[in-house]
Amino acid sequence: MMKLGRLLFCFFVITLSSSLNAQVRNLNTELKLLPDGYVSCHEVWDVISSEDKSEWYLGLSHFSNAKVFDGDVELVDKGEWDSDLPVEQKNGYYGCISDGNNVMELCWGRGSVGEHSFHLHYLCSGLTHGSLDYDFLLASASHNIRVPSDGQIRLKIFSDSFPLNLFNSRAYAFPEYSEEISVNISYVSGALLLESNRPFFILLRLDKGLLKGELSPMGTYNSILRTIVRQRSQEGATVKNIYK
Repeated sequence: MMKLGRLLFCFFVITLSSSLNAQVRNLNTELKLLPDGYVSCHEVWDVISSEDKSEWYLGLSHFSNAKVFDGDVELVDKGEWDSDLPVEQKNGYYGCISDGNNVMELCWGRGSVGEHSFHLHYLCSGLTHGSLDYDFLLASASHNIRVPSDGQIRLKIFSDSFPLNLFNSRAYAFPEYSEEISVNISYVSGALLLESNRPFFILLRLDKGLLKGELSPMGTYNSILRTIVRQRSQEGATVKNIYK
């Protein structure tokens, strides 16, 4: 059974490791909840690549089946990634790095200088968990990436097995930095939609039984929620009840 403190520590370490600058203009993520507890992830990074950046990277844990596309062009899997290679040997490729603590980085070449739309596809475990009374999803919508003031971070969560609605789920959004944020939260056609121009992560409560995978219980859902609120408050974030 993973302790909540350890889970939250791992969560924040992973997201902080992927901090990038404001060259990411918009970030759109779709999380598809699978019945076995895995999450199928599709991210679209709208970026401007510059001369001073040779690669992009995303901190991940427990992921597999990764693919990276530059627009419609699939990049070539290089296997183990070498960040010291020149940009010419990175462009057109992607790979991953392990630091020996089961934390991985998915890396890929910057491409030509200018605008790009990178598509990331991967399967992730470790995002869904169980409590004594509910199951829940704890996931970052932004990986601590800041977008410009006119940019957007959008997150869509859905499942082919059941619709998400106000009756079987509740979504809480929290800031990833020490700041106050505003997040638009709505349910549309069985999916949960969240949007903000500031980095945030989500705690999504789900009725027990929606996910059929093996989930280790971690106390009650309210105790988990209180722990997250207390931790974010202690770290200086302005935590409001941003939920629906």
